[in-house]
Amino acid sequence: MVKSTNFSGVTRIFRLVLLAFFCASLVHLVNHEFLVSEIPTSLRDRVSVITSDDASYIRPALNFLDSGVWKGSNPGVGAYVLRSPGYGMIFGVFTYIFGETNGLIAMVLFQLILWSLAVGAIPFLSRSLGLKEKPSWWLAVFISLMPMFYGFLSYTLTEAITPSLVIFFYTFLFLGIEKSRKLLLISALVLGFLILVRPPLILLVLSYLPFFPVLRKRLVPVLFVALAPIFLWQLRVHRFTGRFDLHPIYQSDASDLYRPLHKAAWNFHKMTGQTGVEFHQSMNLLWQAAEGNFDNTDATNTAMSSLHSSVLTTFGEEDLAAVYSQYITILRQQVPYQLANVPINSSLVGEGELILRFESMQREYVSNNFAHACLAAPANVIKELVLHSNLSLYMFQKPLRGNALVETLRWFSLALHLFIYLSALAFLFRKKNQVSISIAMPAILFFLYLIFIQRGIEERYMLPYLVPLLLLSIHNVTSFLPERIKEVFLQTD
Repeated sequence: MVKSTNFSGVTRIFRLVLLAFFCASLVHLVNHEFLVSEIPTSLRDRVSVITSDDASYIRPALNFLDSGVWKGSNPGVGAYVLRSPGYGMIFGVFTYIFGETNGLIAMVLFQLILWSLAVGAIPFLSRSLGLKEKPSWWLAVFISLMPMFYGFLSYTLTEAITPSLVIFFYTFLFLGIEKSRKLLLISALVLGFLILVRPPLILLVLSYLPFFPVLRKRLVPVLFVALAPIFLWQLRVHRFTGRFDLHPIYQSDASDLYRPLHKAAWNFHKMTGQTGVEFHQSMNLLWQAAEGNFDNTDATNTAMSSLHSSVLTTFGEEDLAAVYSQYITILRQQVPYQLANVPINSSLVGEGELILRFESMQREYVSNNFAHACLAAPANVIKELVLHSNLSLYMFQKPLRGNALVETLRWFSLALHLFIYLSALAFLFRKKNQVSISIAMPAILFFLYLIFIQRGIEERYMLPYLVPLLLLSIHNVTSFLPERIKEVFLQTD
């Protein structure tokens, strides 16, 4: 049980929050200065780091403030439903109050403050996991010093706020179970907004299930509150697209690459073990060939050369070249629509047939290369997701690379990142409790989803789970150590 917080405790929390804010602000300010001096075009209004997802998060809010309609600027129904509105709503509020540029500044500041407050909640979360008070505070200090946990606070991406919200969700959930049922409602409100920010985090609703014996009649209203926001958004998605879809990126009226054909091509490519980056590079070259800015043969050859050798063995170079050449022909039909920024409201010649061809190729490839498609390729996803430092900021990747202190931090972060995942295995071999299951179950299921289904390798996808998993890992590993060490870290049952 977590004890009541006295004045001394409030002071410690305040100092911890200040430390977290100072560390995160310093790291992102230094990174910002490197970007300003070396690649200023990577910054939006010289404030936040630009990403390819910016438009889908920011533009709907700006358009709503201008016209009263929540939609992006791309043509077709995707403009109305591409991204769930959670993140854009926050940005829209700051923009409404301060204007666009100052709204960006306020957004980044908000993200820094939110993270700092979340770090202040870590001691309570740690103690709910069974750690003693002193190590709980030192763990929070340690996390505030490690940039691997807060690398996106100066970006306009959901990962700038989802790690903080996950910490708050679990803190309110566990405190609600231990102390106050009102905090359970707060946890559901946080989770409802969290899912509206990042729909794949809907798996976190599973965190309530281990507490069913305690919650009983409260479980249904709590789940209702948590799921109501995304349900309402899904009604909008269904209204515009005719289906329910947590991530409706592929639309048949889209004039850019993201049509059902692109989805079929990706489903084939990812089963061959190709990374998302390699796939998009190939598809972008096919698009450039369709525009007349790149040679057709070079584009098809590049697409084929990026595939695993088993693909050529299975289908043959001539058949594959014909497939990619046909893709270019279809993309060429899209180019006028894209230039005019209008939706495609009629079928494209040959698109349906090529979709069926990619689907057939996917089935045939898996059938003939099961070990590679279902074992080797997922193993490579694991390697790419786990074996890195999680130091995503430009300053760590470019200008400071090779610096002795930074390289020490890089290798230590990599070791810690690996430790978090490896120690999760300890969860399988120790006595389970409701709290550990509540954290581990959604994280493990999401990790398996990334490995076997999604496969679009991006380190940031697991970031919201890292802090809770680290705390759980410390508890798991410590429980295997001698009693005299356990007494230092773990509460007695």
